[in-house]
Amino acid sequence: MQRFIMDQWNSARIRENDMRVSYQAACKAVADEMETARQANRMALRYGENHPDTKRFRDIQSHYDHVSQVARNDNIDAKNHYG
Repeated sequence: MQRFIMDQWNSARIRENDMRVSYQAACKAVADEMETARQANRMALRYGENHPDTKRFRDIQSHYDHVSQVARNDNIDAKNHYG
């Protein structure tokens, strides 16, 4: 019986740690998305939308948009728990 209780406790701690790490990863993805959007907007103001660097930052921004959306969808439990 004691072994079963310890296994339950350990699995709960592992799940808690996984949720914390997942939530931190989601927060990092959102922060990266916001920073890339700021950089893309600066490039657009400086060089215009058709400049290759602006297009590159817009591509990176769309990648981070997708990553942060996936992170948000995958971490609903963590967001509810910590958010």
